[in-house]
Amino acid sequence: MIRAVSVQCAVCHEVHGPQIVGLNRVGGLDVCDPCFLGLAPQRVRARGWSLAIRQWERHDSEGNVVGYGTEAQLRLPRTLGLHFKCRRKTIGWKLMQLVRPSIKVGDPLFDHHVYVRSKNAGLTRTILADEGVQSILMDMLGEGSWIEFNAAILVTHSMRDEYVSESRFSSEMCVLATHLERLTPGL
Repeated sequence: MIRAVSVQCAVCHEVHGPQIVGLNRVGGLDVCDPCFLGLAPQRVRARGWSLAIRQWERHDSEGNVVGYGTEAQLRLPRTLGLHFKCRRKTIGWKLMQLVRPSIKVGDPLFDHHVYVRSKNAGLTRTILADEGVQSILMDMLGEGSWIEFNAAILVTHSMRDEYVSESRFSSEMCVLATHLERLTPGL
């Protein structure tokens, strides 16, 4: 006999029964279709969060689109006592880690591809060791991207060759923030 299971959306916290279709897996968490398809900024207000996203196109001298930019900021209602900044390791950042070493979390793939700096290395290392956090960070970090969390504000900046939708960015930002709240001690 198969048991019916209810699932809670990691973004809006709405509970969905077994008959619902339209749950999506993002960063190891379940996200309902409305949040996944673009309503996350409105739906997280009930959690006391605010999420703003700005997107633009980069053009060459002839007016052709040569890249897509996104900046997003998610503000939590309380501080988590955590600060870190992550970026995809490029040649330049691999050289930089010779002077300013990156925090290592123990996962060879993550440590090879992500440069991490933090004001509180121990807590950051613990949180970034989580598989869900690593998964969402790897998804979000393109070559020209960085993500920073400072106390209660999550900020990302991305410049990419391919377009990434606002709805994708918003659901990813919310999933990362959910992981950070879940893993930060004392909450």
